[in-house]
Amino acid sequence: MAAELAAGTALLALALRHCLRARNPLLDPGLLRLRTFRVSLLTGGGLDTVGLTAVMFILPLMLQLGFGMTPPSRARSPSWPLSDRFRPACSCRGC
Repeated sequence: MAAELAAGTALLALALRHCLRARNPLLDPGLLRLRTFRVSLLTGGGLDTVGLTAVMFILPLMLQLGFGMTPPSRARSPSWPLSDRFRPACSCRGC
């Protein structure tokens, strides 16, 4: 646990150093001087949203690469439980 925390702190320091020296950084550290930006980042729309959104991308990778699972054939449809009961209404030929 301590090694991961130290590695994360070191990477954060390297990223901050890079952002301070880069001509066009991905995130300008000067924004953290603004109180409203700091509060919004730490409370409602920043770190927790980034973490929860990352789960949507990392969890399928872990299941496929780490556990060797294959994606289901119906994964492309967000409403796959209902796809057998309802057909989309479209005006194109071939539906």
